Formats: sequence, structure tokens, C-alpha cells
Amino acid sequence: MQISEKDFGEIDRVSKIILFVDEMDIKYAERESDVIFRKQPFIISLILGYSFDLNQEEHGEVIKVLYIIWEYFKVFKKIGSKKVTEEQYERITARNLQMLKNYVGEPGEAEKSAVIESDLSHLDSKTIWTAVIFRFKTNKTLLNLNEEIKGAVLIGMKTLIECLEEIVKE
Repeated sequence: MQISEKDFGEIDRVSKIILFVDEMDIKYAERESDVIFRKQPFIISLILGYSFDLNQEEHGEVIKVLYIIWEYFKVFKKIGSKKVTEEQYERITARNLQMLKNYVGEPGEAEKSAVIESDLSHLDSKTIWTAVIFRFKTNKTLLNLNEEIKGAVLIGMKTLIECLEEIVKE
């Protein structure tokens, strides 16, 4: 996987976003949720959908991760003019699930690494995806999630990032 100058350049921006989200107050979160609802209502449906499988503390941490993704992408003009659709989300989820199936089916670590490298090579937002993975590996609440639920949420997060990338690229 190639790490570009752009990827390195985004580290500071993503770090600031993470700090901002960790310190945001409820009033900002409420105001911004109205903006998300207008510009990308699918994110609100994810927030609501995750509430069925998570306890309140887990749900709160997953919402923070969704806000980190939102804060990263909201600066792109196209994010406000075109919305993530259910069809788009399902298409990209299917691709991600196929990638996981390929990964599990590979016999050795080198082959598994090749599957991951191939998958990540098309991802433009490696920095934000890395931040999401890091959050799930360091946040006590997210670290202790049921493995099945954690896997589903991570696939959902990666899929959301890829959906938003598609919109930005159009």
C-alpha cells in the first residue's frame, strides 16, 4: 500500500478533528446533527440503526466515530449536494464483505496481506480510515465490543467512508 504525501499531510487535520469531537459539547452535536440530517441523512440512519445492537456507552462511542468521519468529509462541497443512498451503501458493503471472504480464504499471511493491500489501494481517505481503526483498537469501550458487532460496525464505517469518497470524486 502506498502512503502518499496527501496521506501524511492529513495526519494533523485528522488529529485535530479527533480532539475536537472528543471535546465537543452537546449543543454542537445537536446543531451538527441537524446539518447531517439535511446533507447526509444516511449517517443519521446509521446512528439510529446502531442503537439496536449497542448499549448506551457503546452507542455513544460509535456516534463519536461517525462524527469524526463527518467532520472529515463535511468540508467537501459535493457532500452537501449529493446524498449517500441505500443502494450505494449496499453495493459497497457487498464489495467489502467479498474482500473479507477473500481474506479469510487465503492460506498464508502474505496472501492475506496482498488482499488487504489491494483493497486499501483504492481508498483515498487512508488517514481517516486509520483513525477509525486506531480508535477501535485503543478506546476501551470499542475494544470490548462483541467481535461480531465490532466487525459489522467497522465494515459499516469503511463502507460509509467509501460512499462519501465516491461523492467527493464525482
